[in-house]
Amino acid sequence: MPTSSTNIPLSYVGVGGDQYRLAISVGINGGPLQSYLFDTGSPGFNAAYNPTTWNGFGGGSTTTVPASTIANGNNVQFCYGDTPGACRGFIGNIVQVPSLSFQDPTGGTTTFNAPPSGGFHITAVSSDNAFSQPSPLIYPDYFCSGGFACPGTPNPTPPDSLLFYGIFGAGAFTSPQVGCSTAIAIPATCPTGQSTPPVTVGSPLGQIQVANSHMAQGYMVAANGQANQATAGGISNPPSGNALVSIGGNSNVAVTACNPCVTVGLTPEVIGQFATVGLPSRRPDVPGLVRWTQTADPFPNPYGASPGNNATREYGVNFTVALTPNGGGAPLTVTTGALLDTGTPSFGLASSLSAAGTTATYITMTGVNPDGTAIPGLTTTSANLNPYYGTYHVGNFNSENTSILGLPFFMQNSVLFDLSNRAIGYTPFFVTDAPLATTALGPLSVTSSNLQLGLAGVISGLGGVNVGAGAAIQVSATNTYTGVTNIADGGRLNVAGPGSIALSSGVTNDGVFDISRAWAPVTISSLTGAATGLVSLGGNALTIANANGTYSGNLSDGGAYPLAGGSLTIAGGTQTLAGASTYTGGTFVNGGILNLTGTMVGSLGIQSGAVFSTTGGYSVAANAILANAGTYIAEPGTGPLLNQGLFLNSGAFLSGLNNTGTMVNNGTIVGDVTNSGTMSGIGAIAGNVVNSGTVSPGNSIGTLNVVGSYTQAAGSSYVVETNAQGQSDLINATGTAVISGLSGAFWLPDGSMPLPPGAVRSTSTIMSASGGVTGRFSSVTSLAGNLPFVLPSLSYDANNAYLTLQVGGFARQALTPNQAAVGSVLDVAALGATGDFATVLSGFSAFNTQQGVAAMNTISGQNYSAFSSVGIATTQIFMTNFANTVGGTSGGGKRVALAEACDVACDTTEPGRWGAWGGALGGFGVVGGTANAGTLTYNLGGFAAGIDRRLTPDLLVGVTAGFTSGSQWVGGFSGVGTSDTFQAGLYASYARDAVYVDGLAAYAYSDNRMTRQITLPGLSRTANGRTGANLFFGQIETGYRFEIGGLAEAYVTPFARLQAATATQNAFTESGAGSLDLSVASQTTNSLRSVLGAQLGGAMDLGWREKLAMQFKLGWGHEYADTGRPVTASFVGAPALPFTTYGAAPQRDSVVLGLSANTVIADATSVYFRYEGDISSQDSNHALTAGFRMTW
Repeated sequence: MPTSSTNIPLSYVGVGGDQYRLAISVGINGGPLQSYLFDTGSPGFNAAYNPTTWNGFGGGSTTTVPASTIANGNNVQFCYGDTPGACRGFIGNIVQVPSLSFQDPTGGTTTFNAPPSGGFHITAVSSDNAFSQPSPLIYPDYFCSGGFACPGTPNPTPPDSLLFYGIFGAGAFTSPQVGCSTAIAIPATCPTGQSTPPVTVGSPLGQIQVANSHMAQGYMVAANGQANQATAGGISNPPSGNALVSIGGNSNVAVTACNPCVTVGLTPEVIGQFATVGLPSRRPDVPGLVRWTQTADPFPNPYGASPGNNATREYGVNFTVALTPNGGGAPLTVTTGALLDTGTPSFGLASSLSAAGTTATYITMTGVNPDGTAIPGLTTTSANLNPYYGTYHVGNFNSENTSILGLPFFMQNSVLFDLSNRAIGYTPFFVTDAPLATTALGPLSVTSSNLQLGLAGVISGLGGVNVGAGAAIQVSATNTYTGVTNIADGGRLNVAGPGSIALSSGVTNDGVFDISRAWAPVTISSLTGAATGLVSLGGNALTIANANGTYSGNLSDGGAYPLAGGSLTIAGGTQTLAGASTYTGGTFVNGGILNLTGTMVGSLGIQSGAVFSTTGGYSVAANAILANAGTYIAEPGTGPLLNQGLFLNSGAFLSGLNNTGTMVNNGTIVGDVTNSGTMSGIGAIAGNVVNSGTVSPGNSIGTLNVVGSYTQAAGSSYVVETNAQGQSDLINATGTAVISGLSGAFWLPDGSMPLPPGAVRSTSTIMSASGGVTGRFSSVTSLAGNLPFVLPSLSYDANNAYLTLQVGGFARQALTPNQAAVGSVLDVAALGATGDFATVLSGFSAFNTQQGVAAMNTISGQNYSAFSSVGIATTQIFMTNFANTVGGTSGGGKRVALAEACDVACDTTEPGRWGAWGGALGGFGVVGGTANAGTLTYNLGGFAAGIDRRLTPDLLVGVTAGFTSGSQWVGGFSGVGTSDTFQAGLYASYARDAVYVDGLAAYAYSDNRMTRQITLPGLSRTANGRTGANLFFGQIETGYRFEIGGLAEAYVTPFARLQAATATQNAFTESGAGSLDLSVASQTTNSLRSVLGAQLGGAMDLGWREKLAMQFKLGWGHEYADTGRPVTASFVGAPALPFTTYGAAPQRDSVVLGLSANTVIADATSVYFRYEGDISSQDSNHALTAGFRMTW
């Protein structure tokens, strides 16, 4: 197993009629070298069996071909064409040969050995007619009979065309071939039923593996190292010339002794002659190579049992072939599978091209991707076709619609078969990896008499390289020669793959210097040359390490690999560019000096310590960048630099500047500046500045110094940035500052707090001019769209302009009247806030709109309105309990209240004069909210009791008392309120016949408490409030009972009720939330409410002690008093600024529903349960009572 690449010479053999064949000399298992047809269109090595030359096989005298040493390898047929029932080709047995020997370029031999357990698979041919012999040849009879004897006097004449001992298949593909269990001879085919399973056959070149991790498996065929030999009949084709150069003081020196040549084992340097962007193993798309469209079984592995090298199929790559008919006309084109075949002396083209005829005069061939798309940088091979001579005759059209590109293709191209990366490549350069050594007086000189030379070997020595007019070389090795590289006008030098000429003392280019195919940036020492010169960069980078001279030619993108984005770097020395350069990847002066007396485009970078000098041939385009950390010099007479892209200066910029793009000056500009784009930075400008665009001094916060005058022109903008320390951007001019009234100022915070901590106002100087400030900005606008609570304003004095930031704008952002009320107070309070309130408002300045609106809600105290609504609701629940207890119906002067069920359920002729009642009561309800006020939800529970005496049969009077405790909360607010209420009152009830009148007068006191959580971004506090409320209330109800009778003793009682209440809450002040505590004013809430309705009642005998009396009530309630629930308060931090918010207001009209039941459970004792509710579209108030009544 070899460890390095091996060169094996080939040779051209003329076979008459301007036709040629390629031959290779091979020795089998140590036998003598013999000539074989070298055929990249065949998969296997078919060698005529000669016992005298096949060492170890037959002892020199056997009369039969040795048996196969692999399974199913006997009588294997290799047939060309598709003649039914016959085989034109070879029949033989596949044997494993321990070694193969090849001719060495020096005249010796090179041997490839397999381990004892392995061997190269070759076919010991027993019969063949592959070369269209008059009759088939039988082996070893051909060598050992008919007047010849083995081993003594074997036939010395090669059997095939008297030239070859068989065909050495060199295809990059494998093929399944079928054997026969019965011995057969050409042209017979295997009898039906006698075929054996197919075996995989592949070239020895594919079987050889190179044990070197830096190399790819595969081989290269370089058969284009001489003038094209197929030129008879006046038809000529490239290439012309030879591979003889001058070097080391000698002329006519062959660049390699291997020409034509096959190189086994692919170094990066060899691959670099074909692949355009890096090693294919690192790029799945293998740029520059023709990828296989399909794969086949791997090559047999002579070294062991593991899989062999990758293999494709016979037509495993795609080519686009165009054929021009004889006499002209549009060419016919087809893209299809192709076979690169040195064994075919002409072209066998796809049948779809047959319309061009067999006398077509011109053909082009181009490899394409598997999907048919073009491969950038891949050349097209063309040929004039000679219809009279076979070599360039079109030949047969293949019925399979595939193309065979025969030996003429190889006469024009070196061809790469890269098995590792599953691709082929081709180039018109004659590629050799032979090293070349120069001397001080003997450079490598290439002239127009030479072919295009692909030099993959190292060029060394003290001499240089001269590329003459009409000559072309492509280098891909890391060359070590130290002399000058000269490229004449009309000459070409390509640096490709991993190639380098960095040690050359310099490049003088009057022709074409192309680095577009290099895999990495290319470094040269220096660059000079005339105006005829062209440096093609492609997308690559060229570095000049030690510049020393003038280059008058052009540097451009494109080249052999046509990409854009090439760049130039000056690392040291002094370089002058006098040509019109168009490369687009940028120029970088990392050291030394670059003088531009010509023109160039793209970006420009100047490092610290480096110098760029120009006479005006450069401007910064819209998509380009100029980054100067060194020195930029505009020579005298040069106008200002036009910047349409991005200008970044941190060094010395010695030029005027006309900026229409973006400029950031953190260094020094010496020259006038006109800005219609965007200008910023903290540097200095030694000149006058006219700004008609946007200026934003500083990088975040900083000062732009102008040693001259400053003009803020009409239509321009000044963007000022501030920070949390109260600092701002500043323009500081030594001359005057003129501000047009048609210019605007804009404020932009730096992303931190917009104001210093605890401050509600901040003022900073944004423009200062020693010569005075004249004019005013038309306005100042905030660019902080997410900071609506900071208001900018401007002020001026003789030499300065100032920016003031003030907390405010809350009312402007309010979405509801409640928010507006709070916001108006905050706006006014912010003007003079101090202490904790100033700290709070300063924090509010960083709020966005959503946060600010939420804050105005949270701190408003709107939820205190709940005490008013719940207080009124509590009185109504208490009065409802009374009405259901002592009010009711009468009939015939007989008292029949729900609390006196015995009057209904039993036969008592004389009601007791004294009565007592008591029980639990509870309630809950909702007052629906609006966009301005949150929904109020409340609940309460407690008890009520009373004692009364009947003064007359028609009149009852009594006293009542109760207690309730409840909670309430408002939607959208954190915090809960609680109320403990004590009630006491007097009541009376008059009933005569069917009429009754009830009345109640009462007083209550509520102990109200509230805890509010104030949770905002950066702020978390809790406010606690407590106050008392006095409630006076009463009601009167009357009704008339209509008897219906019946078993249920039913009746109906229309009734009318009037309820009145007034609640007065004391003023109080919260604690716990600092300046956000509220001082809440006293407030009075009134209610005057009527209920009109009817009660339907009756009694049911359920088998209990007494009947169950029940009532259903339906009515309409209406509120006459003001339903507003205002809360007037002021912040402790701004006590002189009260504001009023409104809570949810109950609706005036409601439906009244009631249900009650009672029954006697003992003598003069009854129990009752009652429900009454007031329900509207969004409000509800529900009262529940349950208790007992006793009379005596």
